[in-house]
Amino acid sequence: MNVRIVASAPDGPEEKQYLTTFVVNDVLAVDAGCLGLLGEPQDQARISDVFLTHSHVDHVATLPVFVENTYADREAVVTVHGHPASLDSLRTDIFNDRVWPDFVSMRSPDEIPFMVLSPLEVEATVCRAGLRITPVSVDHVVPTFAYIVEGDDAAVIFGGDSGPTARLWELAANVANLRAVFLECSFPDSMSELARISAHLTPRLLAAETAKLPAGVDVIAVHIKPRYRVQTLAELAALKLPNLSIGAGGRLYEF
Repeated sequence: MNVRIVASAPDGPEEKQYLTTFVVNDVLAVDAGCLGLLGEPQDQARISDVFLTHSHVDHVATLPVFVENTYADREAVVTVHGHPASLDSLRTDIFNDRVWPDFVSMRSPDEIPFMVLSPLEVEATVCRAGLRITPVSVDHVVPTFAYIVEGDDAAVIFGGDSGPTARLWELAANVANLRAVFLECSFPDSMSELARISAHLTPRLLAAETAKLPAGVDVIAVHIKPRYRVQTLAELAALKLPNLSIGAGGRLYEF
């Protein structure tokens, strides 16, 4: 299994992530913050499924661009999966003919839809693109899923945006071949009150979450707010956590 952190801008600094997208095995995306900026349209057209963690704009911003880029080049219609509340937000807030054309309802002359929305049930595993994906509810200010993504030889977890949580790590303890967790760390510890009310993590909170993981699992810190990146990285380094690395846009991880 391989995972690419998509860069937020084609010519931007790779270490700074303003938007969030991960691509697994070049065919499945988790979030679409910057998915519509990935490579060429032909590269994007390889992606058959998009799994949204939640509806916030840094996780869905370029979904309309992605669908427009790839509609004519793909053999199968792209399916967007997510919490029912996230999909309702797409219909109401984005694909509403005001912000963007209603790609949910639109059809080609031969009745092929532009995209399909597929609501997920909590902890109900689905199989797509040769992978098993299990959505798990986590603690954020809107309904949000983390995803356990399992292949034949490796599994990874995308923690989504979340404050401290429990159920995800209970399930993680029983995931075979769990290799890595992509875990958010939005704010430095000095902003712990903002992290609390917005349901995000700081370095101290991230350390507490990693203590709930099985031993030996890599932790890749992502979703670090660019404005506070220097301070947050210094605090993460001071923790001296084993198996911790910092995610960067464009980087490919192989598990």
